[in-house]
Amino acid sequence: MKNRSIPWRMGLALFLFGGSPELLPPEILSAQQFGQPAIIPPPAASTQNNGTTTGVSPFAASQSGDRGSVASPVRPPVANQGTTDWQSRGSNSGVKNRNSSTANAAPLAHIAKVTPGGEVLPRTAGQVWRNYDISPFTSKFPKESRPQQEIIDWILRETGTDLWFNEPLGILNATSDTLRVYHSPEVQATVYDIVDRFVDPKAANDVLTFHVVTVGSPNWRSRAFSILQPIQVQSDGIQGWLVSRENAAVLLGELKRRSDFREIQGPSIYVPSGHTEFLHRTRPVNYIESLIPNPANPIAAMPMNGSLNEGYALEVSSLKSREGDLIEAVVKCHVNQLEKFQTVNIDLRNPLGQAQRSMIQVPQVVTWRLHERFKWPADKVLLLSCGVVATPGSTSNGLIPIPGLQSSGRADALLFFEVKRASETTGLPTTGGNAAATAVRPSVNSQGRY
Repeated sequence: MKNRSIPWRMGLALFLFGGSPELLPPEILSAQQFGQPAIIPPPAASTQNNGTTTGVSPFAASQSGDRGSVASPVRPPVANQGTTDWQSRGSNSGVKNRNSSTANAAPLAHIAKVTPGGEVLPRTAGQVWRNYDISPFTSKFPKESRPQQEIIDWILRETGTDLWFNEPLGILNATSDTLRVYHSPEVQATVYDIVDRFVDPKAANDVLTFHVVTVGSPNWRSRAFSILQPIQVQSDGIQGWLVSRENAAVLLGELKRRSDFREIQGPSIYVPSGHTEFLHRTRPVNYIESLIPNPANPIAAMPMNGSLNEGYALEVSSLKSREGDLIEAVVKCHVNQLEKFQTVNIDLRNPLGQAQRSMIQVPQVVTWRLHERFKWPADKVLLLSCGVVATPGSTSNGLIPIPGLQSSGRADALLFFEVKRASETTGLPTTGGNAAATAVRPSVNSQGRY
């Protein structure tokens, strides 16, 4: 009988399949004849008498237990693999399987020392517990709008946030009808005053209106200088003045006669005491942010689009004093203006070695922000100038079409705040003029609120 030379791969297969070449599967014999590596198929699952399927242990004999039976062709297990699923070498699933033991491990034990709290709250600063009835204010709104958040906001603006998270222990909690406070008598007095201003029925008699305009040049100050009473403003680049109601009406009339005057928002948005109004007008601007491989055409790159929001957002919160002679307002304004796109040429080389030139865009954006709290006599008009700043407007490069803003994107933005009787605003619409703006309260987000 002629001797056959058996390669080492076939020798290993012969050992696995019982020592006879005739028992080798055809795919292994065929592969060996052409000098290719043999591929051992995955193990066949065995079926027990009850019909359930189970895995076969490595190098195990058949279920029959006969001496002449052939061992099942199975692959030796990989150490610490954590699963018997067959995975190809280098596959991501193999990495996942090796880490599966970590996922199934018990969680780490805590190392921080924790002791049970006492049944009595600490009174290191003579703290007392008080429940305040805020239902006269909150009952005017649906519970879903969480009107109690307005009260919490003004308390934190008045006391600061650190006072509630450091010594002595303090608690501030509100439901739709009750405000619960645990703090020193001095803090309780401050909270009491804030709550009184919210639940006072006379607070509904007056509202705060605001008017937003732009003037192309700041030279309007030369004619109005004598009627402007300057006030101190903390925000950089912001100027503020108090003007009598009569003089404010005259000033606004003169500004309207200028060719560079534009009205962004008329005095149709009003803010009742204890409320917050949100006015925003933005639109997304798309551009080519980067380049990524094209699944449909591997030899070409495809653009990855980016987007930025251009426009402005204005938020105004007001609260009147119990005496009715002072008004407080927190003004937050954020403006984004896209000036232009800087284009950058990118030279690429595809898998075939061919050169390809593509372009990406880098946005050139101008932004300014205002966030400050003001208090002034209710019989005066507060006038704020944000300086000659970026104003998102309709220009040749496709900016948001807010009527009247200069193509240069620069103008002196002016905000007029005036307290009026609620009866004077009965006929006013909720949005004014040609401003297609929205006034909605966003979801609660404490970042930057105070």
